[in-house]
Amino acid sequence: MITAFSGSRTRRFGISVAGAVAAMVLAAPTANAGASLTVSSDNGRHYLGHTYTLTFTVDPPKAGTVTFCAAAGGIMTCYPAIDTPSGTASRSWTPTKLAIYEITAKLKHATGTRGANATVYVRS
Repeated sequence: MITAFSGSRTRRFGISVAGAVAAMVLAAPTANAGASLTVSSDNGRHYLGHTYTLTFTVDPPKAGTVTFCAAAGGIMTCYPAIDTPSGTASRSWTPTKLAIYEITAKLKHATGTRGANATVYVRS
C-alpha cells in the first residue's frame, strides 16, 4: 500500500493500481540482443489452467541447454534443461494460479549465456 499526502488529504493506492498497470503489460518481452522469448496466447490473453507454448530463440544460432523458469508470488519454478543444437527450444507451460508471472529462459552455451524474459498476466 502506498500512501500519498496532498494538502490535507491522504490518498491510498493499493494492489489494484499495480494490477491495472500489469494488465497493460501483457507478455511484454525483454531480452539480451539476439535472444527472444515468446509465449503463445488465447487472442493475446492468458487464462488459468490453459496450456501455452514458451519458445526461446537466439540469433545467431548456438548449441547449448535452455532452462525455462516461471515466477509468481515469490515462488519460482524451473523446468529441466532442454538440449538444443540450434539455440531454439520450446516447452509447454500451464499457469496454476491467478497471478502476474515472470517467465525467463536462459541458454548456456560454450562461450557464455544468453537470456530473455516475458511478463504474463493470468486471468480467470
